[in-house]
Amino acid sequence: MPPPEEAAAVSAPPPAPAGTLLPGPSKWQKPAGTPVPRIRGLLEASHRGQGDPPSLRPLPPPPPPPPPPPPPLPPRQLSVKDTVPRAPSQFP
Repeated sequence: MPPPEEAAAVSAPPPAPAGTLLPGPSKWQKPAGTPVPRIRGLLEASHRGQGDPPSLRPLPPPPPPPPPPPPPLPPRQLSVKDTVPRAPSQFP
C-alpha cells in the first residue's frame, strides 16, 4: 500500500490554473456545428396555437396544371366573292 501522500496525489485531479473559470470540454457535449435533433413535443409546444410547424404538416396538394394554350386559328378562308376568277389586270 502506498504512503498516504502518494495516494492523494494519484487520485486527486490536478488543480486548474488560477484565472480559468470555464470548465474543460465535456465528453457529453456535442461538438459545435453538430445538428441537434428536435423533439416533436418541444417543437409543438413552442408553436402552440399556430398549428403544426411547416416541417410536420403534410405537403399541400400540387397546384392544378395550367390550361392548355388555345389551338392556332385556321387560315382565313376567302369569302365566296373573292374566289371568283378575275381577268388579269391590264395595267402593270
